[in-house]
Amino acid sequence: MRHTYNCTKPQIIIGVSVTNCIIWGYLFSRAAPLKNQYIQQLNLTFKLDLISLTGLNGCMKAFLGIDQGSGSTKALLISSLAEELFGTALPVSINFISGGAARQDAQEILESVQTVLQQTREYAAKNKIDILSCGLSTQRSGVLAWDADTGKPLSKVYNWQDLSTEDFILPLREKYQDEIFKMTGLPVSAHYAAGKIHSLQQEFTEPNVRIGTLDTYLVNILSDKRLFVTDSSAASRTMLYSLTEKNWSKKLCGIFKVDIKRLPLVKPTLYNYGSLNGINLTALCADQQAATLGVNNANTPLPTLILGTVGSLIVPLDTPVFSKGYMTNVLYSKGSEENPDTFFQIEGTVNCCGATIDLIRERVDKDFNFETFPCTLPEDSPDSYPLAFLPLGGTASPDWRSDLPCVLSNWNKKYDEKFIRAALDNLACFISLQVDNLKKIVPQAFSSGTITATGGISRSDYILQFVADVSECVIRRAGSTQGSALGAARLAARSLSANAPQTTKTFTPASHSIASRRWSLWNTLRQEVLSGTTRHGLKVLRLKLN
Repeated sequence: MRHTYNCTKPQIIIGVSVTNCIIWGYLFSRAAPLKNQYIQQLNLTFKLDLISLTGLNGCMKAFLGIDQGSGSTKALLISSLAEELFGTALPVSINFISGGAARQDAQEILESVQTVLQQTREYAAKNKIDILSCGLSTQRSGVLAWDADTGKPLSKVYNWQDLSTEDFILPLREKYQDEIFKMTGLPVSAHYAAGKIHSLQQEFTEPNVRIGTLDTYLVNILSDKRLFVTDSSAASRTMLYSLTEKNWSKKLCGIFKVDIKRLPLVKPTLYNYGSLNGINLTALCADQQAATLGVNNANTPLPTLILGTVGSLIVPLDTPVFSKGYMTNVLYSKGSEENPDTFFQIEGTVNCCGATIDLIRERVDKDFNFETFPCTLPEDSPDSYPLAFLPLGGTASPDWRSDLPCVLSNWNKKYDEKFIRAALDNLACFISLQVDNLKKIVPQAFSSGTITATGGISRSDYILQFVADVSECVIRRAGSTQGSALGAARLAARSLSANAPQTTKTFTPASHSIASRRWSLWNTLRQEVLSGTTRHGLKVLRLKLN
């Protein structure tokens, strides 16, 4: 199923030039006492404004953002003023296999990108819109192999959730964890690309086989195999990129037994990459970074919650800050290839976002709609409701445990509304954990007391109000939930300093809230599960998931 929508009418030229229109109209109505040259000068200014927005051929100028995520591929067309004009989306599938493997079909992903690109071009042609350039954001840490001559995929895409290389990664984690973290800002994990690249390089040794992350594959194929590149934001999620060297590290490649000569060139995020299916590609960015840039003013970016299949709290930084259990990466880069201006981020990750909604739909209500679930918490005692610790997909930040069970306390084994609240509270508590810890690590970044939220699950009032109550931060829901596609388009348009998208709703912390009590109880349960004990007489039930 594909989804298309028109975000706004293409005749926005008059609206965006409204100031000049009003002035011009007012003076025209009183033109008699004025000299002709003033009218002519004002009229010329108005025409120049129109040209800046439409071009000399009278067509509106626009910029395209494409976001290839683990669950769908989206395209978003924006105007010169970063207003959304048109969007379209296609789902993509993922296959979970025993042994921790998570694979996707590269051809399906490529065709989804080509389809949304074509749909957008058709809309643009019909509405006399010139697409000046595009940006591409992709899911991070997906890796595959393909034939350099034909472009044919030779492997499935090893999705970011793929843990099949854990046996290779484990001894490296034990031996090199501290050294790798100092160089990359990443915990040593099979989620990242290094182990997958090693595995595929070992399997495909032929010189005509290319191996890289998903962004590299898509750009290579869509550029008719001319380009073999990645950008620094994606490279910084591989465990092979040194934050100080701003490039692939020979030492890291040696640790992971990766042939550095087979890796793509690393380019700045903002870079003139060349033609991508006839449209100039001027930006390449990892999806969560793109979302952060898409819903903020880059001059004063706020900490940003991105809640989709996976959740991230990204805190923009001018210089790297390292803290165990959290990831320090490149947010984006620009300027020279040799020594680009680089902006950083520290990130906390929540793996159970999409999995929580899937669990509720599987066990309670297949039509469960998290957007309409009542925002207010029940008035009953917070202690009387079931309490859940559900590390679906692993705990992620800061503990990075994938061996913990799902447990519930005070649960009657019924899959009902109380179970739904326990599952949603668990998700909100995992998110609140990231906010709580990062406020301590980089307190200056939270000085505004405000967090931006975007992504599909950010449409849940229940989740955002819970997090606001616990974190004591105001949460502003961005007007666009298509943060990554919007960010890719804004990067392409070089309009990062434009105003952030309109806020659709603001969530203000409530004092002495039930959420705060639930958070306290959840933290106690979390510590008990982490330590392998069950204190305070908690009756714990183990939840076996399919």
